[in-house]
Amino acid sequence: MIVRIWAMAGATIAGLFGYGVAAPKPTPQASSRISALTPPPTRVFLRADWRKTVVLEGSLDSDLMKPELIVGRGPVLYVFDYGDHALKAFSVDGRLLWRFGRKGSGPGEFVNPTDLKIDGRDAVWLADPANSRVTIVDGHGRLVRTMPTTVAVEHLLPLATGEFLGFGYSGDKPAFSRYDSLGHSAQPIGYPVWMDTVPSLVSELRVAGSPDGRSAAVASYYSGRLLLMRHGASGVREIPVVETQAFPTPITYSPSPRMTVRRFPPEARPLVRALTADSEFVYALIAGTHKERGRILDVYRLLDGSYHGSYLLPQPVAAMTVVAHGLAVLVNEPMPSLYYLERRAPGR
Repeated sequence: MIVRIWAMAGATIAGLFGYGVAAPKPTPQASSRISALTPPPTRVFLRADWRKTVVLEGSLDSDLMKPELIVGRGPVLYVFDYGDHALKAFSVDGRLLWRFGRKGSGPGEFVNPTDLKIDGRDAVWLADPANSRVTIVDGHGRLVRTMPTTVAVEHLLPLATGEFLGFGYSGDKPAFSRYDSLGHSAQPIGYPVWMDTVPSLVSELRVAGSPDGRSAAVASYYSGRLLLMRHGASGVREIPVVETQAFPTPITYSPSPRMTVRRFPPEARPLVRALTADSEFVYALIAGTHKERGRILDVYRLLDGSYHGSYLLPQPVAAMTVVAHGLAVLVNEPMPSLYYLERRAPGR
């Protein structure tokens, strides 16, 4: 495994996190690359007992239809439900506190959001790349503002300044940037050169950040490669991870002499299903072809990227977010359900 440090395009991480602005060029950085041969860690499972608490059990008349995205803060869990294209807030006992939105492109409407985050003021941020905008909803289910973006932002991290880090693609090229509070790209973020070689069709990401906005992690959904960004550091760092796999190759064919079509390979399987973080660790939910896919949780330190160990969850989960003492998780089979998983030391 190669550990590489990529310098920011004309700035340090401090600039990315709202503490200074330079005038960089939005290009991948290779000239400042530092390489060192580092073997990947071996997966070691940590002992833990998981106590499962039902928040909302799936049923035919449930308020959960097709939930995909989840984030939590205190006693409230926020879920985006593709079944009715609504953002929903649930209490710890499963009560629906409010819902916001519907399918469409008007105010308060969504077309398949791809990321859901919460900021320090308990406002919920949604990346809606099909509408080329970011929408912010307050903790009471009221629209705060909508920010059009020139590039379709697929993943985001709100900053304490009211700005945000946005991650997406423009054509086949990564478009990573710090955006101001109006949704304008203020400062591009450098990225590894290898990302330029990955077709956008299979370049999906997962993004997570620490609550204080000082650290961020970006994982490749299909390959499992993991990048770290930290306030005050001089680059984006790829860390050695327990497991990676090759990117799937899109299928290309020409139905006519003037037409070329790229199709997603049907055999492709994601490796990192979900990513979440707290103030100390980033947690990667591993899928792939494992017998225990959806149950393996690889844990790395945000400070230095070192591998901390892995947990085996009591059941496969589809999405997750860190909460106090554990995780809040979405389970889609046999019916959509919402649970708390509290981690306890063995024997407690």
